[in-house]
Amino acid sequence: MRMREEECTCQVFAAVAVHTLSRSFGNCRERIRGVSQLELLYAEFAREEQQKQIRKEQKKIKRKRKRARFLKIAVAVNVLNMPECYLLNTL
Repeated sequence: MRMREEECTCQVFAAVAVHTLSRSFGNCRERIRGVSQLELLYAEFAREEQQKQIRKEQKKIKRKRKRARFLKIAVAVNVLNMPECYLLNTL
C-alpha cells in the first residue's frame, strides 16, 4: 500500500512538472509571437507611410506638370493676343 501511495505521489509530481513546462513553453511562445506581431505591425505602418509619401510625391509631380502645361497655354494665348506690329518687331 505504501508503494502505491509513493507511485501516485510520483505521478502527481510528474504531471505537475509536465504541466509547468507546458505553461512555461506556452508563455515563451506567446512572448516570441508577440514580438513578431509587433514587428509585423510596425512593418505594416512603415509600408502605409511609404505609400502616403509616394502618393504625395506623385501629386506634387502632377501639379507641376499641370502648372507647366497651363503656363505653355498662357504663353501661347498671350502671343496670339499680341498686336501684329509687336510680333513683327520681335521677329
